[in-house]
Amino acid sequence: MVPVRSDPARRVCAAAAATLVAVAFSATFAAPALAAAGAEAIAKAALKKAKADYAAQNYGRGAARVQKVLKACGASKCTAPTHAALLMDLGAMQLKKRAKEEATAAFAEAAKLQPGIAFDPAFDGPEVRAAFAAATGKGGGAGADTGEGGEPGGGAAPTGDFGHTPPAEQAANTPLPLYVDGGPDAVTRVVVKYRTEGSSSWKRIDLKKLGGGWAGLVPCGDVKTGTLRYYIQGLDDAKTPIGNNGDARRPYRVKVKDTLSGEAPHLPGKDPPKSCSESSDCPPDFPGCSKSGASAGDNGEDNGDSDPGDDDKKPRRAFKRFWVGAGTELELVSLPSGNDVCALDPSSALPQNGSNLYCTTKAGADFPTRTAGPGENTGLCTAAAAAAGLCPGDAAGHSNGGLARGNVRLMLAFDYALTANLLVGARLGATLFPYSGQAAVNDGRAFGSRLYGELRGTWVFGDDALGTTGIKPLVLLGAGIAQFDAHASSGVAYCPLAANATTPPAGKCPSAFVAGTVDVWQTGGPGFATLGGGARWAATDSIAVTAALRVNMSFGANGLIPTYGPELTAQYGF
Repeated sequence: MVPVRSDPARRVCAAAAATLVAVAFSATFAAPALAAAGAEAIAKAALKKAKADYAAQNYGRGAARVQKVLKACGASKCTAPTHAALLMDLGAMQLKKRAKEEATAAFAEAAKLQPGIAFDPAFDGPEVRAAFAAATGKGGGAGADTGEGGEPGGGAAPTGDFGHTPPAEQAANTPLPLYVDGGPDAVTRVVVKYRTEGSSSWKRIDLKKLGGGWAGLVPCGDVKTGTLRYYIQGLDDAKTPIGNNGDARRPYRVKVKDTLSGEAPHLPGKDPPKSCSESSDCPPDFPGCSKSGASAGDNGEDNGDSDPGDDDKKPRRAFKRFWVGAGTELELVSLPSGNDVCALDPSSALPQNGSNLYCTTKAGADFPTRTAGPGENTGLCTAAAAAAGLCPGDAAGHSNGGLARGNVRLMLAFDYALTANLLVGARLGATLFPYSGQAAVNDGRAFGSRLYGELRGTWVFGDDALGTTGIKPLVLLGAGIAQFDAHASSGVAYCPLAANATTPPAGKCPSAFVAGTVDVWQTGGPGFATLGGGARWAATDSIAVTAALRVNMSFGANGLIPTYGPELTAQYGF
């Protein structure tokens, strides 16, 4: 007897068989479907990135991106409209790369996949539009109602990624205020591109942060009677467009009139801007009323290579105008050499040496004396007498020449900043270690005063040099009055004679020679000019230290005498 299966057993077997069939069907058909859905999503994301590449003029990278996605789409993994859109993107990129044949083929294939495909305004431009029309037999796209300059005519105002209410109208020759808010989170720069009445090219301005949005003014020089067209772009840190309201084909339109019929437009929390014919005042940190925006190219494709805000001249940093302080200066003088430098001409009582050197005792008195008669001068042991063995070898004063320490100045410093680089001012102070005698002063060959006075100009190199901290090079030029002195020590000897003696002793001195040490002085001034160079260290915007090396040229009865030396000044600005 053959056993018979029960009905429940048959039902279990039938369910298992059905499950196996379902799993096999899914493995056969579901995987390709899922793959196609993934390719479509990738393709749509690539379309957005390709438009950003085109706007940023990265044509090579954009073409490579599209070709890679087209390969992933294959023949059936992307829908026909998506495939056709990719081909249009590729054609635009290839045309910009000067691959015209490949571009024409891509446009033609796009039209074949999607008959009646409209031209994408993201790639607008005479060259691209003409190539698309030649390849597809279409111009501005299906149903395009073109107005002036090829723009779509009529219709509602454009919308996009930003919140924006366009002004209905504006008075001619008056800045046009524009404000946007919202937009993609990655936006770091917002640009308005606009075209004035009668112009075939676009200009641009950067909007600046205002409250929770971005605001700016179209300069009044570009607000002319007629229609002003504009659109808005948002860019990220890489200057890639990632958001927009309108475009070159579909801009906002504002009627510019001689007289407004309604309320004047204004920025949030601001008064309406005044006409440039009435006032040159504009809200702080916005473009000047009388200036025009920067060029954005014939098709509005240029965003500029500069950072945001560089289209208008950057406002120069504030800097302190008044600078007061104190300083010091040391001078070195090159002394001439010579013998008998203390000897005087018997008839004039002026130094006989050609360099006009003067001698004083260590106590500061003139040597030889001029007040007690010529006897001291007459009794001097000259170099010739010393060589003949008639007197000591100290002779009548000797100079070996070479550098000697000159005066030291202590001064108060005052400067006024005419610009961020130019200081003009004065120095007033006193001279230390001056010439100690009186004869050179009486002869008009020394200033005779410790006063130091100078008028000066200083140029500090660098952009906004006085408005920024750090070390900056400088040059200085000045002129003034002061005494210029330097000295060296020398031995002397003289024969004591009667005060009124006019002839030297014959042979050896009848009494003992008087020997000692004197200072040999070179004097100059009272006028001088100075030229120097060095550096200015601004520790803060109010505290600065200047160090410079100077060359001074003193002038007066003793002729031109150069001196050299360092100067150090500390100042406070306010």
